Order: sequence, then structure tokens, then C-alpha cells
Amino acid sequence: MYIWHSCPFDFSVAITDRGQPQNREQKNVSSAGNIRNRAVWPTWVTTTILSISTYQSTYDKLIELYNWRNFAIVSNANGNSFFPFFATYIYQHLSRISNYQISIFSIDNTSRPVNFPNILQNISTLSRVVLYFGETFSLCQFMTAAGSQNMTSGDYVYLAFLPVRFFSSDYRSWTAAKPGTEEVTKEAFKSVLIIETDPYASLQENVKDLFRIWNRRSHDVYNFTYNVSESLNPHPASTYSAMMIMAEVLNELHESSNPDTWQSGTRLARYFLNRTFSLRTGDITIGESGERIPTMVVSQTDVDSEEMIIKLMQDPATGRLVLTKPISWPSGQWPVLNEPICGFRGDAVACQKQPDFSMIYGPVLGTASCFVLVLAIVFRRRTSPTEMLERTSWWLLETDFMSWKTSQQTVDDDPAA
Repeated sequence: MYIWHSCPFDFSVAITDRGQPQNREQKNVSSAGNIRNRAVWPTWVTTTILSISTYQSTYDKLIELYNWRNFAIVSNANGNSFFPFFATYIYQHLSRISNYQISIFSIDNTSRPVNFPNILQNISTLSRVVLYFGETFSLCQFMTAAGSQNMTSGDYVYLAFLPVRFFSSDYRSWTAAKPGTEEVTKEAFKSVLIIETDPYASLQENVKDLFRIWNRRSHDVYNFTYNVSESLNPHPASTYSAMMIMAEVLNELHESSNPDTWQSGTRLARYFLNRTFSLRTGDITIGESGERIPTMVVSQTDVDSEEMIIKLMQDPATGRLVLTKPISWPSGQWPVLNEPICGFRGDAVACQKQPDFSMIYGPVLGTASCFVLVLAIVFRRRTSPTEMLERTSWWLLETDFMSWKTSQQTVDDDPAA
């Protein structure tokens, strides 16, 4: 049996075959997906709660529950290398499903600032479901940018991967990308669903007793003191579990006196598979691939109380997600629709640009005014002969000539009379 630290977080146990290490590279396979291939890793057993295949199952069930088929994956390349590794693993897994459409974006701000508006604009044309893989601070940056782009009003859902709540104690501190944007980020987190292991699975009183012992030894032996409000690192419990299940299996084999099993690491490892062990740290279930099957939950942050509330819980036996509390969504539309805001072809009615009538009316009115003026000039110049005669005074008689007396006098004075 060999025990070594398997990055990023936990300890794992590998059983050697016939007392000799297997002639394979002892690389980081801690729940890295390929552990499920028992032909490659027939003697690997792990008790870490960071199980990629289990997280994958939760993603699958959540996607199936809400009938989503189009996804945008955002991976933060900075910080812990596990996040881009897991993002690539999920991308490859979903890409193998024929009726899924997946796009992946990588964020890397080591050399220059990230153009979040451009990434979010591209996402808006592809999907309403965003799978984010990155550390807490980068998620806050991303959500702040999404809030500034008006993409956190309920039209989009952001699925964030939280490996261990202990390592993300600032998940609710609204550490914004820029000072003064805390309220934007806080509002944006209403559109975030967090996939994690059940943080309350090991809160039984007997487990708390162990935690108090480990807390004290951390101070006495390693000079490390936990803060009063800080949760105990969960990985000592996983390492403790690995040792205890090994001891239980070895004790069973010792009592059975079966020498053949002792001679084969592969046969010995089978005693751990598809089995639940009852320990002081709680029940530990090891699946058929040698991975621990933790209880998975989907949480949502209450931005007012700054508490993460479990909304969905996955049954370890069936894998089915069970709604424990209603999803609180910014808009009335839940779940979000499968197609992009502007449709798959970008021609949705809601996204059609309305014409700027001010740009149309101005030229039209100007042209019409000019046309009327030209017509007026033309009609003025093309006056008819009758109108010309009417405008002269040749036919007007003088007033004296039209008088009766004048006319009579003219007749009387005629010599011919």
C-alpha cells in the first residue's frame, strides 16, 4: 500500500500488485476521470470528496432536469490548474453527446486585461446556460462584468463549480472586480447556482469531536490556528477515512485467511468497490470505479443574509436530483430557456432593431418641402392668358362715364337732334 499526496487537495491510497508498485507513472489521477478505467488503474481507491466523475454526474442530472442543450463553458486559466483541467474534461464529456452544442472560452489575464464584454457578447449569441470554472475572485469579476452587461436579470443562469466550501470562504464576500461595484456583484449572484458537495454531511456530534481534536493538533503540532468562524479543512477527514477503510478491509481478510487475496492487489482493491463503510466521520461510499461517492447538492446564495442555501440534493443511490427548496430567480422565467436570447439565427423579434424614424422623417420632410416650393414657382410662372387679362384694367370704366347725368347730357347736346 502506498499513500501520497494527490494534488490538488487530498490523499489517496493505491494498492500495489504482489507487493511491488505497478509499472505506471504515479501521476495525479485523484478523481481525474481516468480513474474510472479499471484496466489502467485497477488498484486505485480514493476517499477524496473531490470526485470529478461525481461532479460530472451532477452536471448531467441538472442539465437533464431542466432540458438544457446549449452551453457556454468559461474556464479561468489563472490560479489553480485543476479548474481548466476540469473545464476541459466537462467540455469533452458534453461534446460526445450528439444533441448538445458547447462552446468554451478561456480567461487569462496574466499578460493583459480580460475583455469581459466581448466574451459575454459572444456568449449571448450562443447560450443562456454558462458553466464557470475558476476561483472565487475570478468568478466575482466575471459576474460583475455580466451585471454591467445587463446579463444577470434572470435571462441567463451561471453554474459555478465549488470544490470545497472551506477553500472558498470569500464566496459570499462580494469581492468585486472594481471598488464600488459590490452591489452589482451582489445582485448578479442571484443568477448563480453552485454545485458542491453537501457541506453538512459531516456535522454529526461524533464528527465534531474529531474535528476539535484535529483543530487542537493543528495548533500544537503544525502551529496553525483556525479562525473562530473558519470551518475545519475537510481533507484530514478524507485521509482519516482512507486509513480506516483500509484497516477494516485488512481485518476482514485476516479473519478470512484467504492467502490468494493477499497476493493480488487487484483482487484486494475489489473489496473496497461498491461498498459503504460506517466510520466516525460518517458513511463513506466507494463506487465501482474506486471513487468515493459524496452527497452532491446545488446551492444558491441568499444575497440578503449572505448564506448559501441548498436548493437541490442528489440521491447517491439513484443520482436523481431532488428539489429541497424552490429556486429563487430574479425573473419569473425559471428555468431559463434553452435557446439564446436572440434565437439560434439571431432573428428573434425581441432583438430586431427598430428603425430610427428621425433619420427617415428629416430627409423625407425636407424633400417634400422642396418639391412643394418648386411646384409653387412653376405654377406661378405658367399663368394662363385669361389670368393675365384679368390682371389688366383696360375694361374698367371711369365713374363719371358710368353716371346717368353724364350720359343724358351727352345725348341732349347731339347736333343731329
